[in-house]
Amino acid sequence: MRPFFEWRDAPAAEFAVLGDPIGHSLSPAMFESVLGAGQYVALRVPEAEFSEALAHLIALGYLGVNATLPLKFAAREWAAYCDPPGVEAVNCLRLSDRAGANTDIEGIQSRIPASAKQALVLGAGGTAYSAVRACLARGMSVAVWNRTRPRAEELCAKFPGVELHAELTVGGFDTVIQTTSAERFGEPLQLDWKGEPGFFLDVNYVEGALTQACRDAQTAGWQAEDGIGVLVAQAVAAYRFWTGETLDAERMEMAARA
Repeated sequence: MRPFFEWRDAPAAEFAVLGDPIGHSLSPAMFESVLGAGQYVALRVPEAEFSEALAHLIALGYLGVNATLPLKFAAREWAAYCDPPGVEAVNCLRLSDRAGANTDIEGIQSRIPASAKQALVLGAGGTAYSAVRACLARGMSVAVWNRTRPRAEELCAKFPGVELHAELTVGGFDTVIQTTSAERFGEPLQLDWKGEPGFFLDVNYVEGALTQACRDAQTAGWQAEDGIGVLVAQAVAAYRFWTGETLDAERMEMAARA
């Protein structure tokens, strides 16, 4: 577990990542590699305290925050306007004007192979919405599976043409994007890997190793990638949203994988 603060104990800084839990986040180390120490911190923020926490950070002079599990829908509600308009979940907030952005979409798009055509998205949380948008923007067909079927149905209903996938099977898809937090909470998904291997992206990451889902995909012959590439790409886009400046993505990825 990496260092983090409770939001009421937030130190002086300019940027932060908010979540609950948050001790797993590599974002502070990644930003520290390009901004220097103490400019970007991790803060634990329970969902029920989200608005109160943001008011506190604004008073402290924070400029921008990233929102991770389970705060992406709350961030969308807090934002006065969003980029892109109509987005369901937000992972990036500029505090001066209550502007929200979904840089996860750009991050996920940056990792999908150019040849990808049929995607299966696992999950129905904020990142799953981003994954669906990323795939649709690439002209791909998309299906969604979630452990809780009604949530998957709700997601599918928002996107014409996106289908519900009832089983944990990957046959017929050339791309699988894993957005659930199941492995983090000790309940890894049991995927049926029968079918032609393709590209597997787990938006999650485990420090110093591949996720179990990535290892399972590799064993089944799939090209597998964890979420650090997505993390870096969305972070570069977030900083550009906050400041208009571009960070060194290569240095950030080296720090995240150190």
